[in-house]
Amino acid sequence: MHDRARNAELATCAKPATRVCSSRFGIGRELGRESARGADRGSDREPIAKPIANYILGMHLRMHPFFADDFIDGLDHLPPGDPLNDRKLVVRVEIVLERDGTLAKVGILAPSGVMTFDVGALAAIDRAKPFAEVPRELLSTDGRAYVHWELHRDDQRCSHALAVPYWRPSPP
Repeated sequence: MHDRARNAELATCAKPATRVCSSRFGIGRELGRESARGADRGSDREPIAKPIANYILGMHLRMHPFFADDFIDGLDHLPPGDPLNDRKLVVRVEIVLERDGTLAKVGILAPSGVMTFDVGALAAIDRAKPFAEVPRELLSTDGRAYVHWELHRDDQRCSHALAVPYWRPSPP
């Protein structure tokens, strides 16, 4: 599909919940939380929402054992006053994937304030690689997929509901 038509299709599909996201890696257009979770079933966006939601769920299934089961559960032995036991810790990361699911880069968008927690989150994502092949509906015009994901110390942990996929338009 021609790039201009592809961008128009993605923009149309995401329009009701679209916002521009800036990150240290660039600027992109969010595909929208309800679109990513498939809450818009029956709408004209369903063809794009289902593959994206399934992919995000698959990413979560790859990351969960490393982040929630290994890293977070491994913090249980720490003393109650340890900074890593602050259940309010949240780090927001950007995950960039190549078309084949390999991890192109991962970075911190909003740190938790406890570097050890942030590094543990990045390490968990790194250990979860490679991910499955990215569906074409999630690919930006540069052939990569972009996902912002919040990782929590509390019971939300790495829930797929905390992921926000977005696409980056072609550079000017």
